[in-house]
Amino acid sequence: PGSARDAAGRRAELRLPQGVFLYCCFNQLYKLDPATLALWCRILRRVPRSALWLLRFPPQAMANLHAEAEAHGVPRSRIVFTDVAEKATYISRSTIGGLFLDTPLCNGHTTGTDALWAGVPMVTTTLRHMSSRVAASLCRALGCPQMVAASFAEYEEKAVLWGSDYDAYMRLRT
Repeated sequence: PGSARDAAGRRAELRLPQGVFLYCCFNQLYKLDPATLALWCRILRRVPRSALWLLRFPPQAMANLHAEAEAHGVPRSRIVFTDVAEKATYISRSTIGGLFLDTPLCNGHTTGTDALWAGVPMVTTTLRHMSSRVAASLCRALGCPQMVAASFAEYEEKAVLWGSDYDAYMRLRT
């Protein structure tokens, strides 16, 4: 693991915000639904010194996402994007993220596994279909059931707690 100085340098290199808690999600755009975006915006509003780091989408999709976030009271500067990269680079830069926000409608299958492999904790919740239960299975298999929320409300509370309470976040990481 690198030092805080290394992390700050890597954030600068990737044009990521400094001095904020960095939520992340590298799932594909089709997994992001309006309810999840609204949930993420509530989290960002409740954790003022935070930002959301996403995989770069087509330009019109990014513009729409920024506009929708602004409609939910989140300035566009708090949602940043990263380019697709080859696997080793992708995993390496993922370590900069603080908490992976999973997409409940269709979980991060490979991306969820990659985040956990990179040492980034996640918060997830389940719905009724199999594609919405994959990340919960991953978390439980790793012995981290605390990362699985029973509802959207609990998902929000966990994400807010871990993004705003350093001690709680460090307990999650250990």
